[in-house]
Amino acid sequence: MRLELRYTENKDTYYLSVFTPDADLAPHDNLPLSERPEWLVDIVNLARLGDHFLEVHDPPPERILWFAVDSNFNLLDINIFGD
Repeated sequence: MRLELRYTENKDTYYLSVFTPDADLAPHDNLPLSERPEWLVDIVNLARLGDHFLEVHDPPPERILWFAVDSNFNLLDINIFGD
């Protein structure tokens, strides 16, 4: 199953929203960055290195990233809407 997700950061918290119907993944709302699961930290680090975060003109949030993973949380696509 392909899961489409939106990740946002604001100061020391993050949100992870799920945009796939019937996905078995609860959203993560307003949690400390230190509580991110390892798979998410890896994706965020890769996105930072590749400059894949969307530009935010009027924060918050400070960072926005759309991406897709498979059911094992392996990254399938960053910026699922294209360039």
